[in-house]
Amino acid sequence: MYPGYTGSMSSPHVTAEQLKLWRAPRIDPPIPRSWPIPEMDRPTVERRLMACLLVGESDIACYTEVFEPFLDDGEGHVLIPPQKLEEYAQALLTSRRAYAKEIGIEGCRGNLVCAFEALERTGIIAYPDGNWCGIPEEGPEDGATRYGYVSLSAESAEALLLYDAAQLHCGTFSDTGEVSDQEIHDADCAIIQNRIIPVLEGHGVEVKWNGTAVDFPLVTNTGFFAIP
Repeated sequence: MYPGYTGSMSSPHVTAEQLKLWRAPRIDPPIPRSWPIPEMDRPTVERRLMACLLVGESDIACYTEVFEPFLDDGEGHVLIPPQKLEEYAQALLTSRRAYAKEIGIEGCRGNLVCAFEALERTGIIAYPDGNWCGIPEEGPEDGATRYGYVSLSAESAEALLLYDAAQLHCGTFSDTGEVSDQEIHDADCAIIQNRIIPVLEGHGVEVKWNGTAVDFPLVTNTGFFAIP
């Protein structure tokens, strides 16, 4: 299951209010006041924990590592036992998952996910899980007509989860035979302008693009989210 997609095609659409609640700073349970974290550093720790939650991080170690620089005794030892840190991190994740159910965001789909599904139906293959980087050489050998691709790199997926703004990699496949660079550029632009952007905008995604394949389109209002 990739970020921003926790249900099926019949699942409800995530609302603006749900996204607002989901992205609002919320560290529950609060960091124990008894932990010797300098008061001036607590907001920084909370921001880093919130960033882990927003990107859907489920690895306990990523949360415990947030604390370590702020609980160092100066001799390389952490002032809070590892078990206590792990227990807190697990409580944080449990609370976050319960909150997803409470606000009804679990099982919802956002604008970008809906657009990806629609693009697949129109001959644009989608790589939405943040694991693809670069330009695909060719489409899948499934007999279907494929005009091009749209994909999220890991960096773009993280940017969407944190800031709801990122460039979307898209265009034609690189294995286009004996054609010039200009022809490839023109084909990329045509795919982006005529087949990709209309579908994105038709599903509520806001797109900014300068009309050249040198720069990928910037997308916002994606409704992209992840539950750890």
